[in-house]
Amino acid sequence: MENICGNCFEFVNPKRWALGYKLCLNCGDQLAKGESLPKPTPIKKTQKEIDDDYKEDQKLQRAKQLIEMELAEVHEKKRKLLKQKEFERLKKKWGEK
Repeated sequence: MENICGNCFEFVNPKRWALGYKLCLNCGDQLAKGESLPKPTPIKKTQKEIDDDYKEDQKLQRAKQLIEMELAEVHEKKRKLLKQKEFERLKKKWGEK
């Protein structure tokens, strides 16, 4: 595992990390002085990573659609079965005409 600052995502000296400090020297110094910590710099993604994320999202959306379709089919079958049972019950009660 890399020794990365929990605030700014910079590398932390392994000796500092071994002592239990999970912030880099700059962030740790500001925290000790009671100052507000700097905002973390965003981690930039490559175009390939963005495209991969998009494809993964598309796969998840398609899987959700398939699950919803299967659930709708199951509910429809159950509804038809209950309707058929009710029809059979009424047929027995009132006789077939």
